[in-house]
Amino acid sequence: MFMLSSPRFKLLLVDNLTFRRAWGIFRKYSGVKLSFTNATSLALMEKYRIKYIASFDKHFDGIVQRIH
Repeated sequence: MFMLSSPRFKLLLVDNLTFRRAWGIFRKYSGVKLSFTNATSLALMEKYRIKYIASFDKHFDGIVQRIH
């Protein structure tokens, strides 16, 4: 619960438009086996203009700048 109440974190919700964008990203990157969860993260990053992702997931390489 601490993280949800921290002002440093914001809970991002997936609306219908973001879901559809995530589906498009998922299909676009099917060759690199990007999961739908990862595609949803990318769609949210686009929507909120987030430039970097903190992740150990190599599937993001070449798509978005990863901080690890």
